[in-house]
Amino acid sequence: MKIGKLVSRSAWYILMTGLSLLSVYPIVFSLLAGFKRNEDFTSINSILPIAGRHTLENYAGLLNSPGFIQPLIHSVVRTMFFAVVLTCVCALVGYVLERYEFPGKKLFFNYILVVQVVPWVLTLGPLYLVMARVPLAGGNNILGAGGSGLIDNPALNCIIILPSNLLGIFLFRQSMKTLPRDFEEAAEIDGCGFLRVIFQLIIPLQMPILIVIAITNALWAWTDFLVPYTYMNNSLNLTLSGAVGLMASALLQFGDKQYATLFALSTLTIIPSILIFLFFQKYIVQGLASAGIKG
Repeated sequence: MKIGKLVSRSAWYILMTGLSLLSVYPIVFSLLAGFKRNEDFTSINSILPIAGRHTLENYAGLLNSPGFIQPLIHSVVRTMFFAVVLTCVCALVGYVLERYEFPGKKLFFNYILVVQVVPWVLTLGPLYLVMARVPLAGGNNILGAGGSGLIDNPALNCIIILPSNLLGIFLFRQSMKTLPRDFEEAAEIDGCGFLRVIFQLIIPLQMPILIVIAITNALWAWTDFLVPYTYMNNSLNLTLSGAVGLMASALLQFGDKQYATLFALSTLTIIPSILIFLFFQKYIVQGLASAGIKG
């Protein structure tokens, strides 16, 4: 019996180790490839690009290039906006949906659930037309014609909120089901208003799920390349992920052998996401546990 359990456990560890190595392999390859020279990619025939010459020129060149610094600034601003502002919106809407009754409540909540199953990529086209027709923006007249609207405007990186980001509302609402109303009633008796109850009582008590929502929004904002790539024409207005998409597209179209630079840019783009997950993974588990489905 003990031998069978030992064999099954060993097989499980071997399987998980193999899957972990497969997951880590692209990241390690990208990191090492960033130290190679562009001309070396015509002769790389090994699993990892270890042999041969190595250089820091690719990473140093990116860190000193406006083509990297500007997208980096846009990525940081966009990530902070989604992590803070959108998380607060999810908390407020989720709280109201759970604690208050109003006409159309069930319809609105069902809408939030339905849009989760709609591929958000399908909204890119309609949103593009809407943003291009914003009145009095980008040379448009009051009817939204004549110019480009908000297209190629860096502010659009923080304006576009896709339906998939509404999942935080559902998670916060479910987490509120585990919190008795007695806390809020006692605070209201003591003279606390709506906002004071939210920010001084609810948010501290619901911090685990709020951290999960904030991390989810931050990771989505940082890693998303399709939205900036779709709405931005100027490469300096892109985020880092969008810059990676633009460079990869240029490689496919024109065959310019800047593979080492592309790998270096990809590595610098993915490192913050890895660090966020490593440092906050325990909060993700705690938050999801507090938002368990109830009633």
